[in-house]
Amino acid sequence: MSETLDQIVWDAHFQVQLPEQKAALQIIAPVSLKIWQDYWRVARQESRGWWHGATGLIAKRLNVTHDEWNRMVRFHNPGTATTFGDASHDYSYLIEAAGITISAI
Repeated sequence: MSETLDQIVWDAHFQVQLPEQKAALQIIAPVSLKIWQDYWRVARQESRGWWHGATGLIAKRLNVTHDEWNRMVRFHNPGTATTFGDASHDYSYLIEAAGITISAI
């Protein structure tokens, strides 16, 4: 199930520009709220120390290519970074908050 959620989360990165359009972000996860929360609890623990946080960890688990990573970065920040924080591309907290869960049948 974790692989499926990883892919859902990665795909969500291409839905709208973040953080500017975070109100329009909507993720439907076919799991219970408990599974969604547990997924993020584990992701947060495992991504400690990663510069790009859970987003970077999920990309690694999915074997996201360098080109695909750069496509995601350009999607969210087509210009150059203006602050140090712009250089980190961890949008996972926004995706976690936008998640709507539905229990799998």
